[in-house]
Amino acid sequence: MKEENIRVLVMEPDRAAEEHTVPNTLEALQELVGGRIEVITLTGNMALIVDEEGKFKEKAACMFLFRNGWIDTLVGTVVAIGTDGEEFCGLTDGQITRARNIWMIANVATGG
Repeated sequence: MKEENIRVLVMEPDRAAEEHTVPNTLEALQELVGGRIEVITLTGNMALIVDEEGKFKEKAACMFLFRNGWIDTLVGTVVAIGTDGEEFCGLTDGQITRARNIWMIANVATGG
């Protein structure tokens, strides 16, 4: 069953990661990232969502992520979100901790 509101971790360039509770709607997630969402699947029932056109919009670098054999730069606002099959869901406490650890290692501001 789809959760009405979900807990996410919002990571932005040059800012501390912050927990937010947001409506579990496409529109709310698009508003968070500032455009159409691109989903980057992680292990452990988690994903990151970003503005799929963020690089074309020249948004500031936020974090580095090793994926598909390459180091990719994620730009703009990056949102960590839980997944349950094809549905988004709120992050658990353990997933929040994991997302914060990813942020501490990979964020551009600290040179991750």
